[in-house]
Amino acid sequence: MPGITISSEYGAGGALVAPKVAEKLGLPLLDKAIDADIARSLDVTEAEAHEGERKGNWADRFFCTIAPVADTVFGDTEQYSHSPNEFRDQAEKIMRSAVETGAVVFGRAGAAALADQPDVLRVRLYGDLDERVAYLARTASVSEDRARTDIESVDGGRAKYMQHLYERDITDRSLYHLMINGPALSVDETVGIIVAAYGALVGCAKSPGAGAPPLTRTFAHPKR
Repeated sequence: MPGITISSEYGAGGALVAPKVAEKLGLPLLDKAIDADIARSLDVTEAEAHEGERKGNWADRFFCTIAPVADTVFGDTEQYSHSPNEFRDQAEKIMRSAVETGAVVFGRAGAAALADQPDVLRVRLYGDLDERVAYLARTASVSEDRARTDIESVDGGRAKYMQHLYERDITDRSLYHLMINGPALSVDETVGIIVAAYGALVGCAKSPGAGAPPLTRTFAHPKR
């Protein structure tokens, strides 16, 4: 049964869209994406995310902090795997098991982890930085400076997670079937587009000899 992965820039609506998509389709949701608190624990900066620099023993901090997020537990806290391959294998096992019967995966580098699954719709939500800052300042009741800092930390953490485990750029368009400018649309409009794309994917999966939709679609319509 097809599943859906939703990757999102921080403040582009992923945390609201993913559960609504799951509810609309009657699918379970795996939703432990990297948030602002986790990103601050990792102390990931935009420069680190793009240049691959590390502060101190970054690998140890990475696995000890991220293991609970990815549901990858190797005994107690001191026994989390520090092997990227072992960590990745267990995280993928959880995701693949979920999508076997249908699931919405939010975050977790799902697009890279399940890139070989033709029946999994891979979605990316993005948005203008200033619009995301304004959204977070409004909804999280924080200053715009704090919102901007959190966006840098969270986006950096999510990018680093995918780069460290899969050596893939989270912004690589080839990873996704569908890219949506979240702030330019309402949550319900975004959910509707994803649900429609999922329906098309299900139809392709049921048609003999058909594969997943081959083209990436980008939606960035301005608000009416």
